[in-house]
Amino acid sequence: MSFHGIRPDDLIATYNYGGTIHFGKCRQALVDLTEDPPLAAYYSYACMVSIADLSYLYFGFATLLEAALGLSSRAQAADADVAGA
Repeated sequence: MSFHGIRPDDLIATYNYGGTIHFGKCRQALVDLTEDPPLAAYYSYACMVSIADLSYLYFGFATLLEAALGLSSRAQAADADVAGA
């Protein structure tokens, strides 16, 4: 399955602000995307994949940033203190 031409940020915003979170300015765009049932399934799946992929990216970046700032050793020490208590 190809996601060529899918812009993850636009697709996520369309779903979130078209009715998943609340009805906002993207309501009509979501209605347009989901008119045809096979395309609705395709776009829904593409949205979920986009959310999962971006979350991996963000968590990976947070882990790198934590290590670069030296915060990961503090977190491990705090976890060890809690486990030992």
